[in-house]
Amino acid sequence: MSIPRAALYGPLYVMAAMLAWSGAALADTVWLGNLKMEVRITGFRNGEELLFDTAAGVSSSRNIAQITRIEVTDQKLLNEAEEAFARKDMDRATELYQKARNAISPTDRTRAWIRDWCAARMAKTSAAATRFDLVIRAFVDVARKSPEQAENMTQKLTMPPAGSKYLDDAAKILETAINDTRSDASIAVMLKVLQQVYTAAGRADEAQKASARRREALLRLNPNSPEAIAANIELKLKTARASLAARRYDEAEKAIREVAANIVEPAMQAEALFILAEAAAGKAEGSADAGVWKDVAIGYMRVAANAPASAPETARSLLKTAAILAGPLNDKPAAMNLYRQIAADYKGQPAAAEAEKELARLEKELPRGK
Repeated sequence: MSIPRAALYGPLYVMAAMLAWSGAALADTVWLGNLKMEVRITGFRNGEELLFDTAAGVSSSRNIAQITRIEVTDQKLLNEAEEAFARKDMDRATELYQKARNAISPTDRTRAWIRDWCAARMAKTSAAATRFDLVIRAFVDVARKSPEQAENMTQKLTMPPAGSKYLDDAAKILETAINDTRSDASIAVMLKVLQQVYTAAGRADEAQKASARRREALLRLNPNSPEAIAANIELKLKTARASLAARRYDEAEKAIREVAANIVEPAMQAEALFILAEAAAGKAEGSADAGVWKDVAIGYMRVAANAPASAPETARSLLKTAAILAGPLNDKPAAMNLYRQIAADYKGQPAAAEAEKELARLEKELPRGK
């Protein structure tokens, strides 16, 4: 039985064609240290993993941290950036990565991974590059498109030293981007970096404000997340402080009670209890009812009993209790004993000095022989 030539050679032609196609398709290169692999890069996932097909037709991936360098067909700027990155010329690499990003349209889905790859590399170059402003511009682009990927970038960013003009530039870029962004997820991750920028620049007040704004964004994003719950507690404490200062005592109490069950951090617990005690004292002002003032004193003692001794509210609560004993409750001996305790426990601190001053005043007021 003879086999037709077409049937014999047909599969060989097909295999040859497949091999020829494969060789042409595998035109990208990935270096893992000294190991060089010919591959076809297919994407970049979550700002962490480079996806590619191997010569054997197997889909694989590697973490960006493992990859020394890549080379992509027809991507001159990217390839030059990768060469600079490999030789640790981070300033040159940063500039080239930015140019490579700009050369790819945000609407080009096929090559969108290149923009993400460049942004991830720029997060790494931030440790040594001077052009931190370029790094932040890339970060902003990623944050707007993929907050999750941007979150990964925040863990790799290295801030310039204090005094660097690029910190001020970065702050302006981030503030502008935040004001022009609607997504709370994107806003939250940008505010996280803005807080880091302000902290590095020594601008503590702005860093605190950025942190508060981030907590508010997280609260809007997912009210039940741990970060959002913490943000809500801080927001209510802020409201309670303002209400207390404005003598709106019922509002201060309401703000605290709305989040009291979720407050577990000792410092926040101490502040919350102290605000409640202060609100009760404010409402009792002018009252001659000893029962009312006993309740107020108990509120202050509750702070001292539950807060750490080092918490500022503890000493203040003890002083407030002693003042109530000496004043509205007219129990000067008990007040003097408490002042002596405060002077001993907080020796060398402002609370001790205040206690000693009040103790001396009360001793002068006591009849001789007492």
